[in-house]
Formats: sequence, structure tokens, C-alpha cells
Amino acid sequence: MADADYLAAYDLLLDPIVRQFDPQLVLISAGFDAVHGDRLGGCHMTPAGFAAMTQRLLKHAGGKLVAVLEGGYEPELVGNCVSAVMRVLLGDITTPSTEPESYKLHRTTKQVLTTVDTIQRAHWPQLAAQGPFDARYAGYAAALRQHNSLQYYVTSYPGQPTMSC
Repeated sequence: MADADYLAAYDLLLDPIVRQFDPQLVLISAGFDAVHGDRLGGCHMTPAGFAAMTQRLLKHAGGKLVAVLEGGYEPELVGNCVSAVMRVLLGDITTPSTEPESYKLHRTTKQVLTTVDTIQRAHWPQLAAQGPFDARYAGYAAALRQHNSLQYYVTSYPGQPTMSC
């Protein structure tokens, strides 16, 4: 799983839930063992992916966010990720560049996210209000292919998804 997969999970499932929950503070357990090259994590996120996730989380709770470093097993890679996240927290809105491979959704992502959506929509009306998951996922995947950038993502407010950057 790479940047696009984690960001799809956030954009399509978690963001509507967080908006409905409307937190007063966002707490991040900032483990970077999902970064590509971490010998134990086995995932393929990049520092740019962590920065993009942080940008998304800053939209909530009036930007009140606490990040606590808790994981990652390759010091140089952890440092790169921390640096990318700190730049976002300090107001740098430019996402670091990432490899085009990070924009591709894994072949199992749709199946996994569909299962999560099916289970969670019973508990979070905001998910049900988003409409059929297949349509939202297809729009998200098309946007990634069209723009070839993690800067573009689908906002999942009721009605038609719209592109933002």
C-alpha cells in the first residue's frame, strides 16, 4: 500500500466521519513505519504522502493538531517523514514531490475500502449520505489518473464529488 491507498482511505471514508464527529482537537500517533524502505513496515508511503495526510488533518478542529512521534525503524527515513510533516505544520503548503508510482491505487484497495464503507455506514450517517461507494471510488481513481498528483483529491460532501487542490 502506498500514498494513494492511504489517502483514498482518508478522503473517501475517514474525512466524512471526522467531519461528522467534529473534533475539538486532532491527535496523531505519528508512526512512520509505513514509509517505503522501512524493513518492518512493508508499506510504500512516502514523506509526501505523510505531508498530504497532515494537510488533510489540519482542516479539522480549527487546525488544532498534536502529533506524537511513535514509530518507524529506519532513522533516516523517519527523519525525512518528520521533516515533511513539520513543514506542513509550519505552514508550508507545498507537498514534496513523490514518485508517480505512489499515485496508483493497489489492486486490493477498492475491495478493502468497500468492506469498511459497508460496515461503517451503519454507524456514521455521513458515509451513507455520500452515495454509493463504487461511484465515489471510481471518481477518486479517475481523478488520480487524470491529474497524476496527490494534490488533487475528492471532497466527499453530499451530492456530487468535486475536485479540490
